[in-house]
Amino acid sequence: MCGITGFSWKEMALLKNMTDSITHRGPDDFGFFESPELSLGHRRLSIIDLSKSGKQPMKNEDNTIIISYNGEIYNFMKLKKKLEKNHKFISKTDTEVILHGYEEWGIEILKKLDGMFAFALFDKEKNKLILARDRLGIKPLYYSIINNEIIFSSEIKAILKSNKINKIPNKKAILDYLKYQNIFDNKTFFDGINILKPGNTLIFDTKNKTSVVKKYWEPNYVPKLDEQKKKKEAFKKLFNESVKKHLVSDVPVGVYLSGGFDSSAVAISANEHVKSKLKTFTGAFDEGNDFDERVRSRLVSKKINSDIYEKVITPQDFIDSINQITYHLDEPRVGMGAFPQYHVSKLVSKNVKVVLTGHGGDELFLGYAYHKAILLKEMIKKNPLNLINVFKKRSEIIPLLYYIFGPIINKDLKWGILVLFSDNDLKDLLSNKFKKSTNNYSPEKFLKDNYSKYNDLERIERIYLETYLPSLFIVEDKLGMAHSIEARIPFCSNDLIDFSLKTDIQNKLNNLELKYLIKNYLKKSLPKKFFNQKKMGFPTPLAKWFKGPLKKYIYDTLLSEKASNRDIFNKNKIIEILDKHCKGKKDYSFQIWSILSIELWFQTFID
Repeated sequence: MCGITGFSWKEMALLKNMTDSITHRGPDDFGFFESPELSLGHRRLSIIDLSKSGKQPMKNEDNTIIISYNGEIYNFMKLKKKLEKNHKFISKTDTEVILHGYEEWGIEILKKLDGMFAFALFDKEKNKLILARDRLGIKPLYYSIINNEIIFSSEIKAILKSNKINKIPNKKAILDYLKYQNIFDNKTFFDGINILKPGNTLIFDTKNKTSVVKKYWEPNYVPKLDEQKKKKEAFKKLFNESVKKHLVSDVPVGVYLSGGFDSSAVAISANEHVKSKLKTFTGAFDEGNDFDERVRSRLVSKKINSDIYEKVITPQDFIDSINQITYHLDEPRVGMGAFPQYHVSKLVSKNVKVVLTGHGGDELFLGYAYHKAILLKEMIKKNPLNLINVFKKRSEIIPLLYYIFGPIINKDLKWGILVLFSDNDLKDLLSNKFKKSTNNYSPEKFLKDNYSKYNDLERIERIYLETYLPSLFIVEDKLGMAHSIEARIPFCSNDLIDFSLKTDIQNKLNNLELKYLIKNYLKKSLPKKFFNQKKMGFPTPLAKWFKGPLKKYIYDTLLSEKASNRDIFNKNKIIEILDKHCKGKKDYSFQIWSILSIELWFQTFID
């Protein structure tokens, strides 16, 4: 895991400044490449081949191809064996495999890589800069094109070091975030700074100063209903193989263990492949059972005899860290889990350098209530008596009814993703000045334009895979890198992604069981009581804290003169939301978190 920077001109002072700004991504080493056409910077977090031979930017034998790379390629040894016939290797790194792989196969190398990556590759002979990101966008990469020149980096804060960049808020991105707690397409909160989308390349001609963005991979949904036994065996084999590959490292590796199904599966599989005692890491709140997963994480830890490390997170932790979290994220992204994740990542960094996560299990193997609602809707159409299946699990009754019948009343619910503020809510929430400045932009238009043509299941799988999951990865990456650790995602190996896309919903939700394949994998390892848990997803007690220990903080921050003078929100509406939440009339915690995130972003990057 590393950090990359660069631009299409020569300016060493800027290159050093940009690269220094992301030192946290790679405290072990740094390097620069400079030419009249292109400058590249690199910060290194040494994971594979800790020697100086892994130093970047890295060049080929005749210095015609140079790469600055961030990530891990899990099939690099297999590719290296193919390349050794025609290429000489001087390191044991995956970086050099990409370098020689490009020499051998050109841009087609991208389709052969199994891993997480974002890189900048300069082909001097072809006057070509290639920026690329992995299939699902596990590693971030941002860029801006100004006056026919390009500037790019792993993090936005590095791009902001250039005096060519004007820090102007992107109001369309703010609207996306307020409605869906996400940002769609290639937008960021900064006008003129884009994120390269997952599975895409940007090719910049360093001579003619032209650029083109191309997609090299997209999900290919060809679900096939198969015998359940075959699917269970195939999943087990592919999952274990993926975890084993993700454990390859020249530094210690641990596992995030929330006590949920996904992280538990990763921990149990990892334990089968490590020689030393596994280290597991858990975040918790002393706010009752609804916010404490330690009972389950300890059960798993005891089963695999891991060294368990726990961090109890407090309201004071929130106050002490929220500004740093805002800075490291660069811009608001999905969920309230960023806050506890920051603290668990800090705990990890004191013990290991690499950590495996359970991300992707919900999105690839159907862990959300909406997934089950889709299957139930089809079953109810065939036989209305199937409605009785809604009431089999108490914890799922309300969300299932909400998603099955809600879209009839509220069109926003058809997309199956969180809606923070409806269009009517936004009319009341936003100031007249802000509304006029957005030129009637509708965040929903992106969803309509890109996903209306698909059936219910393919639509929701694509939305989660292409918009929601990449944002989760950004949070994971930024908050891990804030503490100089590498997070790896075993559920998102190429083989498991392809397996998911070919697996029918009835196989994934066998007997109407969410994440059936993952739960079946765990069956022989864990007691029955473990499977009776309701889905938690790293819950935070912010709803409770906003009424108590953080009440003064949110009122002071959101109703300050500085916040009011931005003229983004209707101050009376903010007061109404805060008052209703604090009086227990309605849970507005997600909405308050999002408004707070926007205000803190302005304070951190714009003021």
